[in-house]
Amino acid sequence: MNSICILSNNQMITNYVVRKLPKEKINLDLVIINDNRISKRIKWNTEIFNKVRYLEGSRVMKWGLENMNLTTKGEYILKKHIFSIKLLMIPFLQMHYDTTLFLDDDIYIFKNPIDLFKSNYIFFNEGFNKFDEKEKNEKSTALYYAYLDIFDLKLSIKEYNKLTINAGQMILSKDKNFLKYLENFFNNEIIFRVMMGRAKWRIFFLEQFFKNFYYYKLKERNKKIRLFTSDEAKFIVSKWKEDFGNSKMKKVPILLHIGTQSSKLNYFEHFDKTICL
Repeated sequence: MNSICILSNNQMITNYVVRKLPKEKINLDLVIINDNRISKRIKWNTEIFNKVRYLEGSRVMKWGLENMNLTTKGEYILKKHIFSIKLLMIPFLQMHYDTTLFLDDDIYIFKNPIDLFKSNYIFFNEGFNKFDEKEKNEKSTALYYAYLDIFDLKLSIKEYNKLTINAGQMILSKDKNFLKYLENFFNNEIIFRVMMGRAKWRIFFLEQFFKNFYYYKLKERNKKIRLFTSDEAKFIVSKWKEDFGNSKMKKVPILLHIGTQSSKLNYFEHFDKTICL
């Protein structure tokens, strides 16, 4: 059995996404995880899926605490930081589903994604969040090697920078090793120090880095992985402009990620009015 999982942080945006779901029947379950540390729970009526499940983020967090052998520092990271749910929801869903399409809540599903499930692992190549090979910042270097240790991975920075992913959309199948990698992550001393340091911007990339190194670990393990094609997924990061129109997107993809942090709602309001499928 397979599923789509959306982590809902912004209910207004999730509402836009649900309104534009395809009309046809989708032979998948839909799981919406509400981060109830941020907002109250809202239910959306969608009848196109086999089953719709609503989960509180706190339930996923509790499951993580009960199923991982964490240090005191590891528990602190898990409880304190919002990205914990984005990582924990993966092994949590893997208990119930063979393969899941994991999505941030700012991603449209314009077309039936069922054909994506012919692949076990699909990632989106973004090209950002690279490590500087010439950087002399010891903290940054330590962070890179911390991830190598977490995944027991041998990988040069040059090799890593060849493909850096966006973690907002990915297809992942069951992996008995994932929970162990996650346990290593939360218990890692360098990760904890980054959390407690002044470089707060790093915190927002830790989850992204984790999934990027996971990609390379899957590759090392000879798993069948591939990247989303442009017909399957597109990523908008440009600032909103009033002359933006459908001409900017000649072909509507299966997934559209509104990744810009500037005037994000302008894009959702635009597509809410213009995209008719």
